[in-house]
Order: sequence, then C-alpha cells, then structure tokens
Amino acid sequence: MRVIVVGCGSIGGRHLANLASLGVEELVVCDPDEKRRRSAAATPGVCGVYADLEDALRGGADCAFICSPTSFHLEQAEVAARAGVDLFVEKPLSHTLEGVEALVRVVRSRGIILMVGMCYRFHPGLRELKSLLEQGAIGSVLTADMWAGSYLPHWHPQSDYRKEYSAQSRLGGGVILDSIHSFDTLRWLFGEPAEVACRASKISDLEIDTEDVAAVIAVMEGGAIVQVHVDYLQQPASSRIEVVGSRGKAIWEAGARAVRVWSAQPQEAEGAGPAAWRERPYTFEVNDMYVAEIREFLACVRERRRPVTCEVDGLATLRVAIAAKEASTLGRFVRLAPALEPASAWSSVEAVSWEEAER
Repeated sequence: MRVIVVGCGSIGGRHLANLASLGVEELVVCDPDEKRRRSAAATPGVCGVYADLEDALRGGADCAFICSPTSFHLEQAEVAARAGVDLFVEKPLSHTLEGVEALVRVVRSRGIILMVGMCYRFHPGLRELKSLLEQGAIGSVLTADMWAGSYLPHWHPQSDYRKEYSAQSRLGGGVILDSIHSFDTLRWLFGEPAEVACRASKISDLEIDTEDVAAVIAVMEGGAIVQVHVDYLQQPASSRIEVVGSRGKAIWEAGARAVRVWSAQPQEAEGAGPAAWRERPYTFEVNDMYVAEIREFLACVRERRRPVTCEVDGLATLRVAIAAKEASTLGRFVRLAPALEPASAWSSVEAVSWEEAER
C-alpha cells in the first residue's frame, strides 16, 4: 500500500510514525514547509517528499491522510478524490459547510472510502461508557454534562501557539472546531441534537483571534438535555462526561482508567443489595486510539467497507459545531438542518465519473 501524508505537523507526524509501525512500506510526505519535510523524511518507509499534493499524486497512491490546517481540508480532499484516492481526513472535515455536502456525494458516488479522524471513538473508556448506555445500565438518558479543556500554549510546547492553526480563524481555528471531538462524542453517545444554544467568546489574554471558551446546550431528538463545555484555558487539562439516567449515573474521566457507575437495583430483584458505585476498569495509552483508528481505516480500504466515522458522520458532526457557532452569534437556539441519509442507508454503487457524480 502506498500512502501520502499531507501535512507533517503534530498530528501528521503521529500518523506517519504509526503508519510506519503498522508496516506500511511506501510512505510519501507532502508539506509546504521545508523543515517539516526534512524531519518527516527520516521516518522509516518514506520514499517520496513533496511540497505540492498534485506532484505527490503523480507517483500514484492508494490513500491519502489529510492532516493540514482545517481550512485546507476540503480543497486537498477534492484533489485526492479526483485522483481516485481513498481518504483519511483529520477532524474536522472542514471549517465551513460550504462545499462539504457536494464532496460527500461525490465520494459516495465514486466508491471512495473517506474516514474522518475522530480518535475518541476508539478510546476504551468511552467505548465502555457507550456499552453501558446501550445496555441500559442507568436507564434512559435524561441529561449529561461534557467537559473538555486544556491550556492552548501547552498543546505543542515546542511551537509558538500564536502561529498554530488553532489560534487563527483564517485557518479554521477556535475551540469549537478544535474540540469537535466533543460534538462527535455527543452524537455517538446520545444520538442527534434537535437544536443547540451556545455562548462562545475570547475571554483570556491568549494572543489568538478565535474564541477560547464555549458553553453549549444541546436538546437531543429524544428530549434529553446535554451541556458541552470546551476551552483553551484549563491548567491542568480536564476531560469528563457525567450522564444522568432514569435509574442511575455514569461518569467517565480522562486519566481515571475506569468508568464509574451507580445503578439503582430493581426492588423486585432477589438478593439485590443496596445501590452503590461500581467501577468498570480499562487499560489505556494515548497512542493506542490513534493506532486503532488507522487500523480501522486500512481495513476499510482493503475490504471496501464504510468506516465507523465515515463522511456522513463528519458532515453531521460539523453541522453541530457550525450550529453552535451560529447560535452564539444570534444569541438564541438554532435548529439543526436535516441531515443526509445515515451511512447505513446508502447502497453501494459503481464508481462513476467526477462530472456524473457532481450532477
């Protein structure tokens, strides 16, 4: 398999190293920055180094990892898709909805595999939490609080945070898009939001031109109310989800290595003891979830099946984030636009020309 990694910064470098560790023998790197190209070229398996994506594609490729700043994702994904290359696009799919649905339809029509990098779907703790909710361990979900924040200058200590894409709105930065994992996890755990309200602003002395904190209220289609807090401010970093159900509560917290569950015992259950907190332990290393998502993507490329975070998921999650930004601007709840059909509703079709797919 020949894989192009576009953008060799922090996440691109991680994916490049993980691809090499998984045995991908032909790796091509593409980055406009000469220093990053030189650094990436030292990775085992790198057989080509380019500054331009179209030049990199001339040598052929099976798939491309789009790891550039967010505002470049859509353009680069289209270039690769036109070449018939399968795509792994880092989160978020784009910084705007404009043009995303057209790309999704073309990708579907041409039979291209597209996976959006939502690594937290591969976090063993969150998978345990999802399993508990699906089993009805705490009854039906009534409300939840999601909390995720960390101090932006600490993200990449070797770099000047002011020059990173996160700090610049023109590159698709800002904590709402940067923390889109939270909105993807919201959908994954609780279903689709019907409407959202949000207050987002820049309140710190960080030298950025984007929002550094956002508080979101999502009203789910089933009626549950979920609060989502994201920020660039917390020292130390914190990530936590607390779910209140009709028969108990479940708590996941980063670093805890166990999901805590309190579940009321049915009165009629024979021998049932008093309700108490119980722990569901798991093991976790940060890089494991990145490796797991790459394994999933490469398997999907080989088997020609849809990934767990396909393009429809990427679009649906982006819609929630964009709706939150709009709600903050308008100062009111914003209803979510009707989504494309879910991934499960799409039938496989034969590849067609780009022009036919666009029509």
